[in-house]
Amino acid sequence: MSVLKVGEAGIMNGLVHLGANVLPGDAQESPEEGRAQLSVELRSMSMEAGTQSVLRIGELDLRFLVTDKGATVFEFIVPSRARVPAPHYHQEADETLYGLEGILTITVDDRKQELGAGDAIFIPRGSVHHHENLHDGVSRTLAVLTPGSIGRRYFEEIAEVINVPGKPDVAKAKEVMLRHGLVPA
Repeated sequence: MSVLKVGEAGIMNGLVHLGANVLPGDAQESPEEGRAQLSVELRSMSMEAGTQSVLRIGELDLRFLVTDKGATVFEFIVPSRARVPAPHYHQEADETLYGLEGILTITVDDRKQELGAGDAIFIPRGSVHHHENLHDGVSRTLAVLTPGSIGRRYFEEIAEVINVPGKPDVAKAKEVMLRHGLVPA
């Protein structure tokens, strides 16, 4: 696991061409062209985010930008020291995170790293991971799940379990997770 600054070829090109089904590492442009393209695409996503519905799970907000069988893309907004999902892994999906604002602490396979604005991290399927905002201020992260087997419907169902008075039903949360290919660690 490594945190990369945008501009490093592999992750840059992977993010820039995500919608075009080009795999990370496929160099089809210069780093400068890639940075410009990524900047335009992120500005476009940011503008679209305002028109997309926000799904709240506890204190967390998710703004969905793409929900397709090829990918699920959303902005993940975590307030300082908010309650976050338990450590888990994905059976069928890889996860790529790109820091937009603040700092999100990511633990992957027992190794902690901080994801700040302009940083990216790849979490392969099968890797136990956990996200938390241990810092002051909000953390905003662009999350990309590929393929899109973990879609908006999963998050809606887990919100129904979590957004209840009192403590959520842990067995019910686990059942929803397992049905959608997430395995609690």
